[in-house]
Amino acid sequence: MQGTITERTIVSSEDKTKSYGPYYQWTRKVRAKTVTANLSPFQVRKFQAAIDNNKKLEQTVQDMRVLSQKICEATTIGVKKRKPGPILG
Repeated sequence: MQGTITERTIVSSEDKTKSYGPYYQWTRKVRAKTVTANLSPFQVRKFQAAIDNNKKLEQTVQDMRVLSQKICEATTIGVKKRKPGPILG
């Protein structure tokens, strides 16, 4: 699951000592558009855990791509390069 969770608090414009919240918003991109949904405090824990797990997964996949490219370049014969090529990313 991708996105960001933001905690929001509303401060009364008439009485600066009054505040409401916190409210939680989950923002993400869907088909190149920003979509926002409100979450309950219970949902925040679950959604944040899913977002964190997704970030770890994406980093692991990126690390695997880099390693795979290095292994392929080191174990195959081809045209000699003048300098190392860019790492996938």
